[in-house]
Amino acid sequence: MFIFQFLTTTATIVMLGLTLASCTPTVAKRGNTIEDDQLQQIKVGESTREDVAKVLGTPTQMATFDDKTWYYIGQRTEKEAFFDPELKEQKIVTVEFTPEGKVLSVNKTGAELARNIDPASGKTPTYGKDITILQQLLGNIGRPTMPKGKEGR
Repeated sequence: MFIFQFLTTTATIVMLGLTLASCTPTVAKRGNTIEDDQLQQIKVGESTREDVAKVLGTPTQMATFDDKTWYYIGQRTEKEAFFDPELKEQKIVTVEFTPEGKVLSVNKTGAELARNIDPASGKTPTYGKDITILQQLLGNIGRPTMPKGKEGR
Protein backbone atom coordinates (compact mmCIF):
# COMPACT_ATOMS: atom_id res chain seq x y z
CA MET A 1 0.00 0.00 0.00
CA PHE A 2 2.80 2.42 0.89
CA ILE A 3 4.63 1.71 -2.40
CA PHE A 4 1.45 2.38 -4.39
CA GLN A 5 0.94 5.76 -2.65
CA PHE A 6 4.59 6.64 -3.19
CA LEU A 7 4.41 5.82 -6.90
CA THR A 8 1.14 7.72 -7.31
CA THR A 9 2.52 10.78 -5.52
CA THR A 10 5.76 10.66 -7.55
CA ALA A 11 3.85 10.34 -10.82
CA THR A 12 1.61 13.27 -9.85
CA ILE A 13 4.61 15.47 -9.03
CA VAL A 14 6.34 14.55 -12.32
CA MET A 15 3.18 15.29 -14.34
CA LEU A 16 2.70 18.60 -12.52
CA GLY A 17 6.31 19.55 -13.24
CA LEU A 18 5.94 18.68 -16.93
CA THR A 19 2.71 20.67 -17.13
CA LEU A 20 4.33 23.75 -15.59
CA ALA A 21 7.40 23.40 -17.80
CA SER A 22 5.24 23.31 -20.93
CA CYS A 23 3.78 26.72 -19.97
CA THR A 24 7.19 28.39 -19.93
CA PRO A 25 7.48 30.71 -22.93
CA THR A 26 10.15 30.12 -25.55
CA VAL A 27 12.19 33.28 -26.07
CA ALA A 28 13.70 33.88 -29.51
CA LYS A 29 16.11 36.66 -30.45
CA ARG A 30 16.40 37.48 -34.13
CA GLY A 31 18.60 39.89 -35.98
CA ASN A 32 21.15 42.27 -34.53
CA THR A 33 19.98 43.99 -31.34
CA ILE A 34 22.24 46.99 -30.78
CA GLU A 35 22.83 48.06 -27.18
CA ASP A 36 23.12 51.70 -26.05
CA ASP A 37 26.78 51.33 -25.02
CA GLN A 38 27.61 50.24 -28.58
CA LEU A 39 25.80 53.28 -30.02
CA GLN A 40 27.78 55.63 -27.76
CA GLN A 41 30.97 54.46 -29.47
CA ILE A 42 29.73 55.78 -32.83
CA LYS A 43 30.59 59.47 -33.24
CA VAL A 44 28.71 61.56 -35.83
CA GLY A 45 31.16 63.23 -38.21
CA GLU A 46 34.12 61.17 -36.96
CA SER A 47 33.35 57.44 -37.25
CA THR A 48 33.79 55.75 -40.62
CA ARG A 49 32.05 52.75 -42.18
CA GLU A 50 34.87 50.53 -40.94
CA ASP A 51 34.46 51.87 -37.38
CA VAL A 52 30.72 51.19 -37.49
CA ALA A 53 31.26 47.67 -38.85
CA LYS A 54 33.77 46.94 -36.05
CA VAL A 55 31.45 48.16 -33.29
CA LEU A 56 28.01 47.13 -34.57
CA GLY A 57 28.87 44.35 -37.03
CA THR A 58 27.57 44.03 -40.54
CA PRO A 59 24.15 45.62 -41.13
CA THR A 60 20.97 43.60 -41.32
CA GLN A 61 19.97 45.53 -44.44
CA MET A 62 21.37 48.30 -46.62
CA ALA A 63 19.29 50.93 -48.40
CA THR A 64 17.81 49.66 -51.63
CA PHE A 65 19.31 52.15 -54.08
CA ASP A 66 22.55 53.19 -52.39
CA ASP A 67 24.89 51.98 -49.67
CA LYS A 68 24.80 55.21 -47.64
CA THR A 69 22.18 53.94 -45.18
CA TRP A 70 22.65 50.87 -42.99
CA TYR A 71 19.86 49.26 -40.97
CA TYR A 72 20.36 47.11 -37.88
CA ILE A 73 17.13 45.31 -37.03
CA GLY A 74 16.63 43.04 -34.04
CA GLN A 75 13.68 41.68 -32.14
CA ARG A 76 12.78 39.48 -29.20
CA THR A 77 9.67 37.31 -29.31
CA GLU A 78 8.05 34.93 -26.85
CA LYS A 79 5.96 31.92 -27.78
CA GLU A 80 3.85 29.85 -25.41
CA ALA A 81 2.89 26.31 -26.36
CA PHE A 82 1.19 26.30 -29.78
CA PHE A 83 0.24 30.01 -29.87
CA ASP A 84 1.72 32.48 -32.37
CA PRO A 85 4.87 34.27 -31.23
CA GLU A 86 4.31 37.63 -29.52
CA LEU A 87 6.65 40.52 -30.24
CA LYS A 88 8.11 41.74 -26.94
CA GLU A 89 10.82 44.11 -28.13
CA GLN A 90 12.05 45.48 -31.44
CA LYS A 91 14.98 47.79 -32.10
CA ILE A 92 15.85 49.44 -35.39
CA VAL A 93 19.05 51.46 -35.67
CA THR A 94 19.62 53.49 -38.85
CA VAL A 95 23.12 54.73 -39.61
CA GLU A 96 23.49 57.20 -42.49
CA PHE A 97 26.84 58.02 -44.10
CA THR A 98 28.16 60.98 -46.07
CA PRO A 99 29.48 60.36 -49.61
CA GLU A 100 32.98 60.34 -48.04
CA GLY A 101 32.01 57.48 -45.69
CA LYS A 102 31.71 59.38 -42.39
CA VAL A 103 28.69 58.92 -40.11
CA LEU A 104 26.06 61.57 -40.89
CA SER A 105 23.39 60.46 -38.38
CA VAL A 106 22.38 57.63 -36.07
CA ASN A 107 18.67 57.06 -35.34
CA LYS A 108 17.12 54.50 -33.01
CA THR A 109 13.48 53.45 -33.16
CA GLY A 110 11.41 50.54 -31.96
CA ALA A 111 8.18 48.72 -32.62
CA GLU A 112 6.16 51.96 -32.71
CA LEU A 113 6.83 52.25 -36.45
CA ALA A 114 5.80 48.65 -37.21
CA ARG A 115 2.49 48.10 -38.98
CA ASN A 116 0.52 44.92 -39.52
CA ILE A 117 -0.08 44.26 -43.19
CA ASP A 118 -3.10 42.21 -44.16
CA PRO A 119 -2.49 40.06 -47.23
CA ALA A 120 -4.75 40.67 -50.19
CA SER A 121 -7.62 38.28 -50.49
CA GLY A 122 -8.30 36.41 -53.67
CA LYS A 123 -5.90 34.49 -55.83
CA THR A 124 -3.25 35.20 -58.39
CA PRO A 125 -4.50 34.71 -61.95
CA THR A 126 -2.64 31.99 -63.82
CA TYR A 127 -2.79 30.44 -67.26
CA GLY A 128 -4.45 27.07 -67.67
CA LYS A 129 -7.68 25.73 -66.34
CA ASP A 130 -8.96 25.33 -62.82
CA ILE A 131 -9.36 21.71 -61.84
CA THR A 132 -10.41 20.19 -58.57
CA ILE A 133 -8.28 17.79 -56.55
CA LEU A 134 -10.54 14.93 -57.64
CA GLN A 135 -9.93 15.81 -61.28
CA GLN A 136 -6.19 15.89 -60.58
CA LEU A 137 -6.28 12.43 -58.97
CA LEU A 138 -8.48 10.84 -61.60
CA GLY A 139 -7.24 12.82 -64.62
CA ASN A 140 -4.93 10.15 -66.02
CA ILE A 141 -7.42 7.28 -65.89
CA GLY A 142 -8.18 6.11 -69.42
CA ARG A 143 -5.32 7.98 -71.06
CA PRO A 144 -3.17 5.92 -73.35
CA THR A 145 0.24 5.00 -72.01
CA MET A 146 3.56 5.16 -73.86
CA PRO A 147 4.45 2.00 -75.78
CA LYS A 148 7.34 0.02 -74.32
CA GLY A 149 10.72 1.09 -75.57
CA LYS A 150 9.63 4.64 -76.48
CA GLU A 151 9.82 6.23 -73.01
CA GLY A 152 13.14 8.00 -73.67
CA ARG A 153 12.16 9.80 -76.88
